[in-house]
Amino acid sequence: QYHDAVSDGTTLKRLICYPATATLEDARRAFVAWAEANAGNAKRMGELPVMGAVRALEDQYPCAR
Repeated sequence: QYHDAVSDGTTLKRLICYPATATLEDARRAFVAWAEANAGNAKRMGELPVMGAVRALEDQYPCAR
């Protein structure tokens, strides 16, 4: 919801383009998969958790560039 609120499409481009059918469980699974895939990356694992969540969702639901 925060991403939707701050992404106006002009000033701040969307990072995550999830389908209307996406659920919180889908987001949880994406984050767990991302964390498992990046477990050996000390830099990524040292970031704030919200950064990992955004990275996971961006990987799962990328926007067309």
